[in-house]
Amino acid sequence: MSGLADSLVSHRRFAEALTLTTGAREDLTFMSRWEPLRFRPTLGNLLFVIARCHLGLREQDAAVAAVEEAVGHYRWLAERDPVRYQPRLVVALRTLAGTLKALGLYEKAAWATDEAEAMESR
Repeated sequence: MSGLADSLVSHRRFAEALTLTTGAREDLTFMSRWEPLRFRPTLGNLLFVIARCHLGLREQDAAVAAVEEAVGHYRWLAERDPVRYQPRLVVALRTLAGTLKALGLYEKAAWATDEAEAMESR
């Protein structure tokens, strides 16, 4: 589902993509409670697609909330399996920084960038 939604976003069909992601998000959220290591990475990726939809629809708060939720999932994963998921957390933090910067939230963007850089230097 996230691949199709991502394709719709690429064609600027944000509302359609957002509608498509609703059921998938609910399912992945539910399944993540039972098998978090299996489903949280997919949920994190879907949340990035959802954030792009909200940005395209000029729903800034919803976009930031989706990216922050994705970062939260990757943070949880990186705590449990740092070798596998810390690089994904770095990407998630950089995505958060880029989203915040695009919205003019430069101080918050700098914090996310600093955290990503600190992780990369470890």
